[in-house]
Amino acid sequence: MERKDFIHSSTRIRSLESKLLTKEQFDRMIESNSLEDAIKVLQETSYSDVFNKIDRPEDCDKAIYSELTNLYETVMDLSNNRDIVDIVTLKYDAHNMKVILKDHVMGTDNTNLIYPMGRIKVSNVAEQAEKGDRKGIDKMLDGLATEAVYDYGDTLNPQSVDLAVDKRFYNNLLKISEKTDLDTLRKYAKDFIDFSNLIALFRMQRQNRNPEYAEKVISVSGNIDRKEILRLFNEPISVIVD
Repeated sequence: MERKDFIHSSTRIRSLESKLLTKEQFDRMIESNSLEDAIKVLQETSYSDVFNKIDRPEDCDKAIYSELTNLYETVMDLSNNRDIVDIVTLKYDAHNMKVILKDHVMGTDNTNLIYPMGRIKVSNVAEQAEKGDRKGIDKMLDGLATEAVYDYGDTLNPQSVDLAVDKRFYNNLLKISEKTDLDTLRKYAKDFIDFSNLIALFRMQRQNRNPEYAEKVISVSGNIDRKEILRLFNEPISVIVD
């Protein structure tokens, strides 16, 4: 990648950065006595248009997701390299795949939890997987839906879907970061995996999981080797932190 390829994008992004919330505005929101008061602060900022449209304070999530969707669409239009956008939107694809696949195998309907960001069109992924038809499924997730559906059939445990999706998500995150040949993005990918693995480790300890289960959950290495994390499985938090 050449820096000159991003001159226009960089200029536009810097313009958008000037509209971000200031520390003073954040502090006012933190010190607000209610959600209504916090939203009033936002209505005085560059986000006023979207927050003035909500009917109830409880609908603030809708405004946030609307603004977030607009932001990602803007960045996608600006970027001449889709990989740079993918590396931060891939987590939404992973979340969406989990929702769709678990709805499919469990007969539930949680489509209201789908994020509009991401590149994968998930509406019929599960059905395509069962038919063995991969047409229209993103290449990066080729085979994932089939794997997740079959894993659930073997275990009847919804977490098997999460494990299948997370494993593919981390692998793809590393692949994209290497493809960009940018140290910052490679560091982001590895740090993200470390962070996720450590959260998973603490969660498994709290749930009294066994080491065999940890083998399935900790499946990819970031900066910290996978074997090292598994070795710490039975250690107290103080030792893990050190």
